[in-house]
Amino acid sequence: MIVSAVVIGPLVEEIIFRHIMFKLIKNPIFALLASSFIFGLVHVLSEPNITYMIVQGISYIGLGAVLGYLY
Repeated sequence: MIVSAVVIGPLVEEIIFRHIMFKLIKNPIFALLASSFIFGLVHVLSEPNITYMIVQGISYIGLGAVLGYLY
């Protein structure tokens, strides 16, 4: 279970959010913005509180932008 959560999960996320998005969208800036927004949205959709969702969403979108830029 640890390998799944620590290794496989993040690798699958990176493949989905970066590799596929950057292949589908030819403009790299738009691909970065789209993948960052979707990355953030997926990580906060299950939150019941809208305020928490917005605050955490900004953090996740920022992290998605950094990871996308590094990609």
